[in-house]
Amino acid sequence: MVDREKELWLKFRRRATGWFLFLSIPLFFFQYTSLSRTLFFILIGLALVLFNRAVQQGLQRGGSQRGWVASAVLADVLAITGAVYLTSGLQSPFIFLYFIELIVVHFYVGRSAGVATTLLSYLALIAVGVFEYLGFLPHQPFFADGTDPELYLDAQYLLGASVGLAFFFLFALYVSDFVLSWNRRKEEELRQSNDQIQRANQELEKGNSHLIELTQAIRRQNEQLLQANKSLEILNHMGRTLAEIQDLDGLLQTIVREMKRHFRFSDMALFTLNEPGGKAELTYSTSPFAEASMERIRPMIQRVVYRKVMEVELVHVSPKGKALPSPNGGTAQLSLNGASIRRQRIILPILSRNRCIAVLIAERDAGEGILGEDSLHLLVSISHQLGISLANAELYRGMETLSITDGLTSLYNHRYFHQRLEEELRRTTRYKGLLGLILSDLDFFKRVNDTYGHQIGDRVLAEMGEVLRIVSRDIDIPVRYGGEEFAIILPHTDLAGAMHVAERLRRVVEQRAFQGNEELRLTISVGLAHFTSAMGINMNELIRRADAALYYAKQVGRNRVHPYVIEPPGTYVGEPQVPSIESEEYVAETAE
Repeated sequence: MVDREKELWLKFRRRATGWFLFLSIPLFFFQYTSLSRTLFFILIGLALVLFNRAVQQGLQRGGSQRGWVASAVLADVLAITGAVYLTSGLQSPFIFLYFIELIVVHFYVGRSAGVATTLLSYLALIAVGVFEYLGFLPHQPFFADGTDPELYLDAQYLLGASVGLAFFFLFALYVSDFVLSWNRRKEEELRQSNDQIQRANQELEKGNSHLIELTQAIRRQNEQLLQANKSLEILNHMGRTLAEIQDLDGLLQTIVREMKRHFRFSDMALFTLNEPGGKAELTYSTSPFAEASMERIRPMIQRVVYRKVMEVELVHVSPKGKALPSPNGGTAQLSLNGASIRRQRIILPILSRNRCIAVLIAERDAGEGILGEDSLHLLVSISHQLGISLANAELYRGMETLSITDGLTSLYNHRYFHQRLEEELRRTTRYKGLLGLILSDLDFFKRVNDTYGHQIGDRVLAEMGEVLRIVSRDIDIPVRYGGEEFAIILPHTDLAGAMHVAERLRRVVEQRAFQGNEELRLTISVGLAHFTSAMGINMNELIRRADAALYYAKQVGRNRVHPYVIEPPGTYVGEPQVPSIESEEYVAETAE
């Protein structure tokens, strides 16, 4: 008997006993006048109530279940037999209680207990009839006036009643067995249904689990696709932006702007390498740490250049503010002896044709969060674009330099001369400044070519480029004007300053032994002009004046410097009147 069946059995016993007591009182009140029998009948019911409580407590305390159940069944049989005896024995209507007891025991306790109860009930009832027949028990009449057919004294009636009771009990046993079998079959069907439902629930749970996993996988894939699309958009935007820029300065500014916008970097520094394995030079920086910590940064740069792999560094700070060493080579843990993350530093190599041409160092504040693996992979992809863009910018700068540089002397060429002179004239006019212009020509240079050959002549011209670079100041613009003619643009220079530079140029050339040959000495004629915002002349006029002064220097003997002054009315332009520096005309021109 399982716990549930035991609880139902005890509950049924309690209710049956209550109904027994409740129905017995009116029954005896209407059929019997004997108070003693009525009280005795009630005592039987009360005894059953007390015994039921004892059985319940015994089972709850963990006593012998079989013993308590057998005792309860025996007490029920004795109580029913006593009730039957008190209500005219074999003719008592309470015999039907055996039928109920049999079904209940058969149903809750089991088939063997039901058979035993059937046999015990039958024997107890027959014993009452036999004892009454033999006179061991006084007969209890059915009616109050004592009238009762004395059939119990007839042996033939007793035998027939016994046979009838046997069939009655057999029928009761059959009915109870049928009820038990039906109940068990239903329980089995119910169990099978429950098993099917449980299996279906398990399959449903598996399906739900699989669906949840599939949903999570789809969500992860969607997040990855969104991240990939975002990364692709960033790459495309960076590619288009960088492709539109050709000059190096603009490219560096764009890199800084785009990196800050997409990755929220606070500080950045770019180090370039002019040659493989060469020393890293700081090219562009928005970071205060770059210049202040070069000795500590250079080993990081060399390591990245050697490995060609990005490094990630988490800069930690202890609670007291003391800097702690941070791990390199990957995304580190976010805790280090209770320290807090201050910044994340990215050291990114920029490759071009599998050669590291630059290293980008960027820092990100901890408040912006730590960049994950996807962002780091995106940075690696962007570094390839940066490498291509930087290489193209360097190539463009080289081509631009070639386009504005004279190949023989490495000075600026004639085209760049006009471009820069126009710019300086506009700047001088706008800011009301000063501008000087020198035009010079090597004297009798044709003799060099005729005497030493054109190769020596070219070397002399190349050496003249070096001379102009030596003579010129940092703000000056030395130019090979054409052939053996050279020019120098002198920003922020008045006529006296231009005369000083021109005279120095003349003396250096005069004192120089070209190609180390003492016999190869040259002189140079120099003409110069100056410009102020009050003059109101254009570039061509300024060049014309300097050229006129040069022409005059050659006409009056060469190896000399002559400035240009305003011609008196009617003076031939090719032969300007060039007074000395002490003359009144020159002083007036300079003052103007």
